Amino acid sequence: MGDIKERLPELREEFLIRHKEKKQKFGEDDAREWYWYMTHHRLFAVCSYVLDHDVQGFIDHMKKASAYFIKTLQKYEESGLDYGFAEDASCRMIPTVICSLDIDMIKDVMTYTSKRDTKKMDPLAKYLHKAFRLFILGQDGTRADLDDMEIIFAKRLKSYVGYALCFQAIYDHDKEKFLSGFATMIKGHKRLSTPQGIFGGTDDEVIAFWPLAVINLARFKGLDVMVDYPLVPKELVTKQLGGLYD
Repeated sequence: MGDIKERLPELREEFLIRHKEKKQKFGEDDAREWYWYMTHHRLFAVCSYVLDHDVQGFIDHMKKASAYFIKTLQKYEESGLDYGFAEDASCRMIPTVICSLDIDMIKDVMTYTSKRDTKKMDPLAKYLHKAFRLFILGQDGTRADLDDMEIIFAKRLKSYVGYALCFQAIYDHDKEKFLSGFATMIKGHKRLSTPQGIFGGTDDEVIAFWPLAVINLARFKGLDVMVDYPLVPKELVTKQLGGLYD
């Protein structure tokens, strides 16, 4: 984890050069490049906060990353072509959009991803999609689904159990349960950030985008909770309470 953080200055320089070269060569209209533009802006967001302590810079880059993801979803719907992450990795990118703190973007991304058939997804994607649809759109999910999520994750996806606990707490409007579940989520995120984990070697080792998205979602749903972890600094958590489907 520390290695990525220590390398951020050189990574930013490297990605700035790469980003500029791609923009000059491909411009804005090549959908095959949007995935890379999105990942560049996520890294720039992390660098803005960690290296420059620029909270607004973090949010601005997250909005740019989110815009490329939404454009890719729109293109996918029009053409049926998967440009890198519209289909397979959509559940991984929804937290990025939530971290932009832009309510309109959050609703837009769910409008597109809600058309996916959860029956064809793996358990992680299925239950995350159902929870996001429930809390953001008010559809396609119940409290029983959140209980099922906890059972399935406890058996097969132990590092993700904290998500089920936090989603249950949001549904129940239970602050204490949320904070306890969040601590479990952070422990799981650290396990997932090992070299063999899903977040190993990524900018999620420095800023935990998925847990950050969950605390933002909780506050957007009116649950007045706050956290402050090295991986989830409170400065990056929305100050807004409410704003999503009630």
